[in-house]
Amino acid sequence: MFSNTLLLPLSSIRSNIFSITRGTITVSNDAKEFSKEDFKTATDIYLNYGADPVVPVDKNKAHKLIANSIAKGEFVAILRDSKENKVTGAIIATEVDHPYSSAKILQQSFYVSSYHGIKAAHALLLAHEILLMYAKAKHFSHVLSACSHMDDSQQLCRLLEKRGWCVKGYLAYFKLGEEISWQQ
Repeated sequence: MFSNTLLLPLSSIRSNIFSITRGTITVSNDAKEFSKEDFKTATDIYLNYGADPVVPVDKNKAHKLIANSIAKGEFVAILRDSKENKVTGAIIATEVDHPYSSAKILQQSFYVSSYHGIKAAHALLLAHEILLMYAKAKHFSHVLSACSHMDDSQQLCRLLEKRGWCVKGYLAYFKLGEEISWQQ
């Protein structure tokens, strides 16, 4: 079980840089800690899941995704196994300009983790916890996270729903300003 305590210095909150470690999983959006190899590792995890039956994936384009997202100032966090100091995944989110809403919306556009079972669930929840912290610090009103079209059981959405997110079909969304509960 994870502790519900976040140990973050105030300087981190003010600078919108966050890092959380629970058990052996660390999630950080500090781009200074990322290397080009980290980007490749995170996208390779995704590519190793197998062929996407809907959208063909270009390996070179996939490798550039995280670096380009950082260059554009988008939210990027890398997941690491803190025991082995090994990259185990990533989450990326971008601000979206909805055509008929003035709400400031942050949408998760990429998530992958090499963990399995309960550790995969913990990694997913930590990644989304840091996403909400960032969104709150940047004054977003809504955060959206879509399930993969390859996730027929909608595990991502179901896990987030247990943590207070609302779910509509393959989309989990959180309205900031509502109570964030990370109780197990």
